[in-house]
Amino acid sequence: MEKSSKVFVRIKPFLSENIVTSVESTIVMESASYKKGDIFDVHPVFYAGCAMAGYTADDFQMQDDTGTFGFTCEDSMGDFGPQRTYRFDRDVTGRLVITYRTKTLEKNPNKADPGFSLFRTYGGYTASGLAFLVLPMKGEFEFSIEHDLSSFSSKAEAVCSYGKGNFIKCCDAKTLKETFYMVGNLKEFHREGSKLHIIWLADEIRMIDDFCRSMAELFDYTEKMFHDEDIPYYIFLYPTPRTVATGTGLTRCCSFGFGDQLVDQIEEAEPIIAHELVHNWLIVSADREEEISLFAEGTAEFYSCYILFMVGKIDADRYVDMINEKLRAYYVNPYSKGDFSSAFRKSWTHCYAESDIWQRCTNIDRTGCFVKSLHRRKGQNV
Repeated sequence: MEKSSKVFVRIKPFLSENIVTSVESTIVMESASYKKGDIFDVHPVFYAGCAMAGYTADDFQMQDDTGTFGFTCEDSMGDFGPQRTYRFDRDVTGRLVITYRTKTLEKNPNKADPGFSLFRTYGGYTASGLAFLVLPMKGEFEFSIEHDLSSFSSKAEAVCSYGKGNFIKCCDAKTLKETFYMVGNLKEFHREGSKLHIIWLADEIRMIDDFCRSMAELFDYTEKMFHDEDIPYYIFLYPTPRTVATGTGLTRCCSFGFGDQLVDQIEEAEPIIAHELVHNWLIVSADREEEISLFAEGTAEFYSCYILFMVGKIDADRYVDMINEKLRAYYVNPYSKGDFSSAFRKSWTHCYAESDIWQRCTNIDRTGCFVKSLHRRKGQNV
């Protein structure tokens, strides 16, 4: 495929009694050219412990200039769980149209998953593109994204990292998948002149004003520290009764679980807020996904403490205590005695393994020298 090739993508949710029951996607390529056995896409069946659409060959309706055809499927294990490869069962040429549809899931409010799945939420849905989009994986294209919201009321909107509503973007398929999508009657916090947008669907979220104010303060400091580009950043907020906050960062956005019984004070959620924000600026290239995770998670964990200190939300004593708590937790973590690959494979589903990933990077030389230097400089502007 040439870089200038155009791909049209229509995403259409279906509602029943104000509940999004399914989402249909239609992919149109005007001048496709594939050989039998060529790969169209590799799509996760489960990703980081989250259920994806799990399409089978029967879920696709496919047609080109010469008629209908199908995919053959091959299952394998990827870095984040089982995945499925879709190959063409014959040569394909001309105008290619692929349509597929998946049901939405009901989110278990008591499960602290990363939130990648396609969830029905308060008259709309939230999802990562990883959950449901099957797109041509090789090459860059001019993607034209259209959200067909004809099933909704006139107030419904769609938003992702690349803004509200329909958009055109020249990129690879991975770029469209690695963002969260939220659709429905959206509520928003945004200040004039700011890049930060906080989006949610619930009618009421406890302490939402405190959350938005704290998030904006942390974002303002962090984007300046990392010399951020002048492009928007989105936070997709969803309510959860869990007592521990959850968050996951993707490209220029994060999804954050926050709600009725989460905290007594907003300060309890701020370390996770800071952690997820930092992910946006930690870019690393490595041969293995586990190496990327080691750097990104561990460094985000360190900076989550550092930023809270620099913004003035914690004092020097609390800063030292937080770092030392992470070091102590590492030494008593059973996964710290094993190999890193094993910890990485389990890190999305086991809290100790996840902590091992963070703390291996936070505690780089396992000596505590960094913390000792903090004690010597305590009270100064470190």
